[in-house]
Amino acid sequence: MEGQRTGYTLDEMCRVLAVSDSGSRAWKQGGTPNRTRLTDAQRLTWIRAIHDALKGAYGSPRMVREVRGRGVPASKEWIERLMREHASGRATRGGTRSRRTRRTTCRWPRTG
Repeated sequence: MEGQRTGYTLDEMCRVLAVSDSGSRAWKQGGTPNRTRLTDAQRLTWIRAIHDALKGAYGSPRMVREVRGRGVPASKEWIERLMREHASGRATRGGTRSRRTRRTTCRWPRTG
C-alpha cells in the first residue's frame, strides 16, 4: 500500500482491498488484533469435547464457565445457541426432568 500512496488516497485503497482504515493503520504500526474470532465449527468442537469429557453433565451455564476457564473467549448467547442447534447437553430436555426438581406426587394414582 505504501508504494501506491502517491497515486491513491488511503480511503480508495482500503475500499478496493476491502479493509478498514483503522485496520490498515494498525497493520502499518505493527499492531495485532487483541483477540481471535472463532468460527461456529471451532466453537462447536470445544463444546463437544467438553461435553464428551464430562459425559454430558454440563448445561449451558456450566459450559460457559468451563470454556472460559480453558482460555477460549465465550459468550453465553453463542454457547446456548450452538447447544440448542446441535442438541448438546440439557439444552434440549426432551422429556427428561431437571435434576434440581423432584417429583413428590404421582400424576396417576394407583388403583387397587
